[in-house]
Amino acid sequence: MIQLTITQARQALLDLPERLAKSSDKTMSITRHGQPVLALLPWGLYDSIIENSAITLIPLPHWGRGQGEGVEPATSPTQTPEAI
Repeated sequence: MIQLTITQARQALLDLPERLAKSSDKTMSITRHGQPVLALLPWGLYDSIIENSAITLIPLPHWGRGQGEGVEPATSPTQTPEAI
């Protein structure tokens, strides 16, 4: 992985896409005070990461009683708000 300080990255910003394209390393670590703060990667790699890590969201039931009204806490771990 290519590693640059944030100052180096700022100075070379316009050249970074070509630098990544020519390198066998396809990612770049940008550091501040020696600690990584940013990761830079080509769009194609980012896109494949997003496609391969799609998260399936599970819809949760609506437990509210109405707009502006809260749900009272359950008295036991197995009691649902509908049972209150």
